[in-house]
Amino acid sequence: MTITVKSKVVLNILWILIAVGFWWTSVPYSEARTFDPIGPHIFPQIMSGVIILCSLGNLAVLYRHSRQGIGEAAPETFEPANALKMFLVLVVSGLYIWLMPLAGYLIATIFLLFLVIAIQGEVSLKMNILVSCGFALVLYLIFFKVLHILLPHGFLEFI
Repeated sequence: MTITVKSKVVLNILWILIAVGFWWTSVPYSEARTFDPIGPHIFPQIMSGVIILCSLGNLAVLYRHSRQGIGEAAPETFEPANALKMFLVLVVSGLYIWLMPLAGYLIATIFLLFLVIAIQGEVSLKMNILVSCGFALVLYLIFFKVLHILLPHGFLEFI
């Protein structure tokens, strides 16, 4: 199965629509009074903005390549193994949602990153462990220590 430029354009437009919907649903949270100084609506809106910007960037690249005839010269093909990887990432994401209240943000994020990197493959076990632990720790420090966002600690309540 060949992936056409038109299907990539449709996919990027879908991403923009999903991000706009995500942004729209986070707007009522700006009225919520919490102990969080920046409010519960900021993170979803930042992520929505990043998704919209990335999709617009992809659309600009697709437009530029279509004008130069690059996209039509080397069409991509759909690999069933990639569909399996996408399914596994969705399953792992579901496990992440289930695991976070039990194990806490840090352990659940390390688990998520390790499995997503393992699913993608082509990375050694040592590098996977280092990247998973390091990136999860950096995210934890940014969200919890710098932005003061309340995160679930799970059984690591003493941290």
